[in-house]
Amino acid sequence: MEEAARSADRIYETIDRVNREAPVGHETVADPALLEDFRREMDDDFNTARALALIFDEVRSINRVLDEKRSGGVQARAAALKAMGEVLGLLQDSPEVFFGRQKTRWLQQHALTHQQIEQSIAARNQARKEKNWEEADRIRQQLQQEGILLEDTPGGTVWKVR
Repeated sequence: MEEAARSADRIYETIDRVNREAPVGHETVADPALLEDFRREMDDDFNTARALALIFDEVRSINRVLDEKRSGGVQARAAALKAMGEVLGLLQDSPEVFFGRQKTRWLQQHALTHQQIEQSIAARNQARKEKNWEEADRIRQQLQQEGILLEDTPGGTVWKVR
């Protein structure tokens, strides 16, 4: 179960990353070559193991492309990833909904609130603004010890639970 949860996290993180780093203003058509590869695996006696392997290979490939600061075609590839997942009953939610539900469960288990986390992030952002790097690092480390990972993006600080 834990491995399946980590796998779902990886897929959703990739889709979320594509949405943040290579946003598109209109509906993207899924990459037909990827969909054809997926259909071929599914037509082979419903070979879900190979179909899932194709999905995870694509997740790695998309992340490599984004790591190289290229974004050409990743929206179409991410759309194909979503379509493949939906066929298997996966990826039914947006990354925001998936991670939001994950955060809520985690916060309930650790007796913390969104507000407490946001206050810590605001204090860290203020320390960064004042160039008080020691305080900013202390807050980041404190949150990390509690199981909260911070990611600084052009749109602001995003937090995730591990």
